[in-house]
Amino acid sequence: MAIDIISIFVRGGELFAAPFKDLNLLWIIIPIYLTWIVTEFYQEKKGTSLGNAVTNGVLPLWVGIDWGRKTMDMLSSGQIGVDSLLVTKIIIIIFMIIYGLIILVEGIRARPITKYIGRIREVTFFCVVFTPVIYGIVPSDVLTLLAIAIFFPIFYLIVEVIDRVTPTPIAYDEEQMPSGGSNIPDFGEMKGGKAEKFEDLGPGFGELPPMQGGGQQGFPPINLPKM
Repeated sequence: MAIDIISIFVRGGELFAAPFKDLNLLWIIIPIYLTWIVTEFYQEKKGTSLGNAVTNGVLPLWVGIDWGRKTMDMLSSGQIGVDSLLVTKIIIIIFMIIYGLIILVEGIRARPITKYIGRIREVTFFCVVFTPVIYGIVPSDVLTLLAIAIFFPIFYLIVEVIDRVTPTPIAYDEEQMPSGGSNIPDFGEMKGGKAEKFEDLGPGFGELPPMQGGGQQGFPPINLPKM
């Protein structure tokens, strides 16, 4: 089969439209999409953190395990045999499980690369495009691999544009505020970064009550009871 740009884009469309051909895919696709939407716009609109990335690593790990379960069910029921197709699916499953483990381990070790490989949009893309292949809705051939390779930057760019043009949710801004959200400055913010004298801290600071009978300011005398 001749491969052209139109065929690649058609196959890419088939990957994303696969849940409408087999409703069984919705059981796994819908949670993936919901997790992506919530995380993308309420936690990672302007980038991800190590904590978010570690959490995201659970998704490909769990999806990979589910793919393994589905593949074993298809093998035991005779839907697939021990052939090159089975080998291809096993490779994809191993890739996804290792991908999730790398995100988890590198995130726990606080490696900066985790913020790039563990962003929710990337995790979502790989889970969505490979699920139809595992379920046998889309063939695992060169055309599919080319469609995945070409659609990845397109998907990433589209999500990035949407992030930039849509308003930032209030919940996201609240999450980014310093803890406490108080507008009361601390001592270090006064007088150009420090308080020069106690008097600079406000009325009443540095003023000692006068002594009884006049004289210089000081502490009032202590009257001890007579024995």
